[in-house]
Amino acid sequence: MIAIDTNILVYSHREDSVFHKPAFEAIRDLAESGRMWAIPWPVIHEFLAITTHPKIYSPPTPLGDAIAQVKAWMDCPALSLIGETDEVYFRYLQA
Repeated sequence: MIAIDTNILVYSHREDSVFHKPAFEAIRDLAESGRMWAIPWPVIHEFLAITTHPKIYSPPTPLGDAIAQVKAWMDCPALSLIGETDEVYFRYLQA
């Protein structure tokens, strides 16, 4: 399984990125391949924070558009979202 990092998602989404075309093609190829791939939940959070931040992009991606992009990725049947379970939180409390 391939897990995607924040930069690839940002570059694939932002058409003004010099890396847009190869990143977009990589994501598209994964989504269309039928092979399992993954996005960690922290990466989704970072994607939303970066693409919508006005000090990073001018103009920034509107929040609704960024959320729509995440939903589009989540519609891919081969995508798995990676994240911590509730158990991790309780282990921190015990430490």
